[in-house]
Amino acid sequence: MTRSNPNTGQKRSSPEPDDSSLHGKSIKPGQDGSSSKSKNIYVVEQKTPNKQRKPTPVVSGSTHNEQQYSNSCSSTPSVNRSGHVHGHTNFGSTEKEVVAERKKEARLAASRTVETDKITDAVIPRSLEVAQMAKQIATAVSGSLEEHIQDKLLNSGSNTDQTPFLYITSHVATSLDEKRMYPAIESLLAFISVAINQAHEQITKATDTSFSQPLPRSLATPNQFDRKPAGADSNHRIDMALNTKHVPSAIVDENSKQDSQRPDYSDMLAVLEAKGSVDKQDDAYAQLIEYSRNIYPHQHNRRFVWGLTVCKNALRICILQNDALVASPPIDLKSAEGRLALVRWCTNVSLCDEDQLGYDSTIYFNDAKRRWEIKVFDDASAEEDTFKVFEILTCMRVAERVFGRHTRCFRCREIDDSDNSSTLSEDLSRLTLEEICELGNVLVKDAWAHTDRDAEDGSSRDEIALLNDINKALGDKTELSGRFPTVLAAGVVRQQGSDGQLHLDTVDDVLAVAKQELPADKVHQRVHKRIAMTPIGKNLREVQCVDELIIAAADAMEVHSAISRECQILHRDISSNNILIRRSNDTGRVNGILIDYDCALRIGNDNEPDRTCRPDMTGTLPYMSIGNLSQSSVARTALDDWESIIYVLCWLGTFGVNYGDEVLHQVEEDAKRGTPHIYSWRTGTSINIAEAKRNDMNSQSNFRSRIANRFIKKPDYAHLKKLVIALRNKLIDNPNVSDLAKGSLYIDDDESTYEPAADIEEKYLDSKCDKDECDQFVRRASCADLIANDLLDVMIQARNEAVSRLNKTNK
Repeated sequence: MTRSNPNTGQKRSSPEPDDSSLHGKSIKPGQDGSSSKSKNIYVVEQKTPNKQRKPTPVVSGSTHNEQQYSNSCSSTPSVNRSGHVHGHTNFGSTEKEVVAERKKEARLAASRTVETDKITDAVIPRSLEVAQMAKQIATAVSGSLEEHIQDKLLNSGSNTDQTPFLYITSHVATSLDEKRMYPAIESLLAFISVAINQAHEQITKATDTSFSQPLPRSLATPNQFDRKPAGADSNHRIDMALNTKHVPSAIVDENSKQDSQRPDYSDMLAVLEAKGSVDKQDDAYAQLIEYSRNIYPHQHNRRFVWGLTVCKNALRICILQNDALVASPPIDLKSAEGRLALVRWCTNVSLCDEDQLGYDSTIYFNDAKRRWEIKVFDDASAEEDTFKVFEILTCMRVAERVFGRHTRCFRCREIDDSDNSSTLSEDLSRLTLEEICELGNVLVKDAWAHTDRDAEDGSSRDEIALLNDINKALGDKTELSGRFPTVLAAGVVRQQGSDGQLHLDTVDDVLAVAKQELPADKVHQRVHKRIAMTPIGKNLREVQCVDELIIAAADAMEVHSAISRECQILHRDISSNNILIRRSNDTGRVNGILIDYDCALRIGNDNEPDRTCRPDMTGTLPYMSIGNLSQSSVARTALDDWESIIYVLCWLGTFGVNYGDEVLHQVEEDAKRGTPHIYSWRTGTSINIAEAKRNDMNSQSNFRSRIANRFIKKPDYAHLKKLVIALRNKLIDNPNVSDLAKGSLYIDDDESTYEPAADIEEKYLDSKCDKDECDQFVRRASCADLIANDLLDVMIQARNEAVSRLNKTNK
């Protein structure tokens, strides 16, 4: 249903480079009718499920393929082994390597921390009346705290047995004992929390009745320290966790059967890391970044994360937003002024809107109708702030990194106010995952997109604008129906504030108080966007055989060519994740769907700068073109995407087109065949990978011996081998281009074999290129559309042959 808003104004993992792993568990409630207790959206568990919260999950089982998929896609961040350049996925790394990579990334990010004293103001309540009350409460709590400290110091001196927090507020040693710091911090926060509740009660009794309502939430810290939290995907231990509990409702489920004293990522507001010395501040930042990553897969409506570090007596309050850790300067807990700053922050946390804590008010549990709902604003509507509401059935992809786009995907069904069906626990618990999938055919994609890479007028890098153009241009082409996303609603997310206003969900809004002090090269502007679209496909590795893979890949590249030709849009991220399959219920045949236009941009528009020529690494490492990896100044063309599809097919040919064949690869590798050369496509720097690909692709003999001959030894893989060789030959050694346009190695101008000819015959596709140009990539780019047509012909012929083989098999 479309409606207008009344208020205007994240051992060995699979080598497959897959960033769409399925795991996570409960989702936290927001506003707009949200429940006061945690309810679970069904997701496929990647590891052993944690103890469940009430009510029970939507469903407890999954199909064999879905479970196998979840077990094989252990996604981890990596710079040198990553799926995307900024590191979504790990390929074939051991657990030890994964942990080492995470630590390295965290330390790098810690070294780029941005400090501003304004960051603590991000939780000041939006309502002026509530903000004024917060000031009154903070003043009263600070007075009580200072009086308590002075009283204890007078009566007990330096004895901290009865008042543990004196250890961090009054101790002046060179360094502190971390183990003693934990109870000290816990007791300080507990004192402040209780005092806030008391002061709030006293002030509300003495003021206008409009404030006669419970405190929205209070702070709590599980009193088990230095423990592995529930939901952790490694053996790391955090020092402390900070939670919030509602009074009388709760973000934390008070009736949970879980050990309420153990830290739990599904309930966590913030990770707190403590160090005994101020010299270990960078270590504290790095651990904060490394551990906070686990919050996102378990809180599907978490937009950003808070964090705290205490190094000796110095507190820093942090926001981990999409591109950087933003921290306050050190707050001295030995001084009354520093303790007042902590009290003010804790008070504001207790009174502010939930979206200021990082939660999403547009993903909420509808208690009356017993279902999870998500709003998708429709910016294309003529009416302002119009949105559609969808019921969430499953979470298909979780956000799993501290930094980046935080892309999530939900399987949904569209609903309206007259739809009172309840599909939460009672109904869905009786269904298999396949049956649940039949209920919802809408995918809602949620992500934080860069805006400083977009044009002002409709945005060259705006996925929503690009998809709208694709839908407009190709919507009537029945032969391409179902091969690209059809948009149902799309727009920027708005958060509903207690001030009665809708706030565009942007980094600027989240960090509004500190916007002027943040360096643009570290804290980028991003906008929270959401797209509802159909159809929904399955992972490419759900194909049953090589022929189905060939059909899906050909379908995807056929629509890729149409989009490039009809819309002048270049996809730029062809990968195994971005080609899905959909199987017909009637015929059982698969077709391919090309998805994810995050990296796409417009080409050939005279009104916009030629951004294809700018060095810009985008894509998925094993599949990125040589020019892309080397950040070449050669214009990006459709040939880069065709190069990527060759790498996708080679990767799957080596490691298995589906999960059953992946086992064959492991058997063959264990049989001492040696490490496949293709591993060099995902390790080392981007320049290392580019050099490896140059050598592998330069000649047909290299390509055969190093890559194609290492495909799984199974009869139908011969068809895939034939296809990739044909594609490589058309791309690198196309018979219709001159010798100067062939090959992939660097060309030395002094080599006589590559001296420019006096004239390039007109019969060659690159004849219009400068005759002195000896860079084969430049020459091929000059006739990219013509070579792309040759490549498409090869792909369609392979698809026709695959269809014919399947038809014979099915007779």
